[in-house]
Amino acid sequence: MDEQSIKKLAASSAALGDLDTKLSAALSRVEAALRRLFGVRVTTAVDVHMQLAFGKLNGSWALLLVDDRYEPDAVRLADSPRDIRARMFTEGYVEALIRGAVEQIDVMIEQRNVALARANLAIAALDAALLSVDKDPAQ
Repeated sequence: MDEQSIKKLAASSAALGDLDTKLSAALSRVEAALRRLFGVRVTTAVDVHMQLAFGKLNGSWALLLVDDRYEPDAVRLADSPRDIRARMFTEGYVEALIRGAVEQIDVMIEQRNVALARANLAIAALDAALLSVDKDPAQ
């Protein structure tokens, strides 16, 4: 092996390390922005068993890799190997997660509206029952 090859290898390795450091910083900024925008779990499929999620792990909101064969095990994307972190960006999974979050949150809003309507029906029924109990002297 010649000296030229070793110098090229050292330069390439340094460039790769620099890019990985910048990608890690970008990942941190994406997570911080998502934390400011919403606080609910959203997911997008990566492959048959793997999902990229924004969710809570050990009390902190983060981008997560979730293998559904081992659910609830999840790994922070920031703690994943460099090539996997890069793949989530280069193959568009982070963007897909952000775009899909709108639809997923809209579904959650509809579910919450239904839940609130049913809760209000239950409250009304209970209030009516309590009024009749309060008016009945035999109780």
